[in-house]
Amino acid sequence: MPSLPVARSHLEAHLYMDLHPCECGATNFPRVAEYGHGPEGWQVVYSGQCEECGRDRGFTFRVSQDVPILAPSAWSALTAPSELLDPGEWLWVADRYASYPAEDGVLSPDEAIERCTDLAAAAAAVEEALLFVPAGASAVPAESFRSARGQSVFEVGPDRFTVNQLAEQRDLYRQLAGEPAPPGHRPLPARSVAEAVLFMDLRPCVCGDSGFDRDVSWEELPERGLQRVRYTGPCATCGRDRQFTFLLPIEESAGDDEFSGPADPPSQLLDPGEWWLAATTLGQLTEQLGNAVDPAEAWRDPVAWDEMTALLARCATAVDEVVKFIPDGTDRVPAEEFRTATGRNALRGDPAAFERSVLVTARAERAALLAEFITRWPEPADDDEDD
Repeated sequence: MPSLPVARSHLEAHLYMDLHPCECGATNFPRVAEYGHGPEGWQVVYSGQCEECGRDRGFTFRVSQDVPILAPSAWSALTAPSELLDPGEWLWVADRYASYPAEDGVLSPDEAIERCTDLAAAAAAVEEALLFVPAGASAVPAESFRSARGQSVFEVGPDRFTVNQLAEQRDLYRQLAGEPAPPGHRPLPARSVAEAVLFMDLRPCVCGDSGFDRDVSWEELPERGLQRVRYTGPCATCGRDRQFTFLLPIEESAGDDEFSGPADPPSQLLDPGEWWLAATTLGQLTEQLGNAVDPAEAWRDPVAWDEMTALLARCATAVDEVVKFIPDGTDRVPAEEFRTATGRNALRGDPAAFERSVLVTARAERAALLAEFITRWPEPADDDEDD
C-alpha cells in the first residue's frame, strides 16, 4: 500500500508544507524541488534549511507526470479529495484567506486586487471541503477529519460541513471576490429587509466600500409565503458590479427598527459574533452622529430625529439577535454557532460578551439610552403634517 500522499498540484504541496512548521515553529525554508522516479512511482522531493534555526527540512509527495491546468485561484483540478489536507483543514484555510480587519478603510487598487485574490482562494478551499461529501450524502462524514486541526474545526462547528452550508459559503466568497454566481446559486435566507440590508453593509466590496446604488427587483413565491429579492448595482468607489439575492417573507413579522419578529428563529445570515459587532458598530455610529451635530438644532428636524432613534433602537435589537442563539436552559451562546471568521474572532476577543447575563445588561443599557434620548428630545412635529 502506498505510503506517500499524493500532491495534486504544487500549490497544494506548498500549502501542506506551510501548515507543518519546523520544530522551532517557523514555516519558511528555501524549497528546492527534485522530480523523479521513486519506489512508488513519480515523485517530488522538496528540501531546504529552515530560515529560522537552520534545521534540514524535507517533504516527499507522489505526483502525476502530467502537470494539471488549474482554474484561477484553484488548489487542484477537483478530480478527487485531497490526501494532504482534510476538510476541516480546508475550511481553516478558507477562514484565513477570507479574514480581514473589521475597521476596513477604502483599499488601494493593489490591496483590492489582493483581497479579491484571497477571497477567490477562500472559495476554492471551501470547494475542496465539498469534495469530501460522498455522492448522495448531505454532509462531510465525521471520519474524514484526520488531523488535529481539522478535528478541532469540525468539533467547534459541525453544522458548517453540510452541503448547503458549504455551498452557501463558497458562493458568498465567490460573490465578494467579484466572480459570477455559479449555476444553482442559492438565495440567502433573510427574515426582514433590515437584516438583508445589514448583511450587505457588513460585506464590503473587495475595495473596502460597502456602499452601492442598490437597484431592487423581486419575484413573489406565494405558495411558499416568500419573495426572491435581488439587489444589484455598481460599487460606489471602484464601480465593480455587486449583487445579493435573498429569500424574504412576503409578510414580515419584524417591527419598526427590528431585524426579526419575536417568534422568528436565529439568523441564518449573521452569526452571533457578527451581531455583537453590529451592535457595537451601531453604538459607535450613534456617538459619532451625536458629536457631529448641534442637538438643539438637529433633533428638531424630524428626519434627523428619526435617523437617531432608529440607530439607538437597532443598537438594542441587534443584542436581541445575539440572545436568540442561546438555547433554553443555558447561559451562553454555544461555540458552534460562530460560523464565520469574523464571528469567531469576536468570540476569541471577548468570550464573556456572549453570556446571557452580560447580554441582558447590554440590552438594558441600550434601551435606556433610547428612552433617555426621547425624554430629552421629544419627537418633533412634522412640518408636512402641520400643513
